[in-house]
Amino acid sequence: MGTTLVKMSSQTLESLFNGSIRALAAVGTFGETVMGILDTSFLQTTKSFPGCGKTVREKEVWSHKDKKAIKLIEEIYGFKVAS
Repeated sequence: MGTTLVKMSSQTLESLFNGSIRALAAVGTFGETVMGILDTSFLQTTKSFPGCGKTVREKEVWSHKDKKAIKLIEEIYGFKVAS
């Protein structure tokens, strides 16, 4: 299940968790209204870590040589972790 969850978008995870809450409420596990929060954080790994994904981000750094801020493209490998 963990392998599948890390590949889901936040919208898909939201639908999965809301559906699970609705199903549990339908059988009387708890009340009809449940307040909850879903947070996804990025867990960075190395490029060679099995099953990891990749994201590309723009990063602004100061160039001492050019005396100005420059933009770098950075590839980051890892997983989105939902909690």
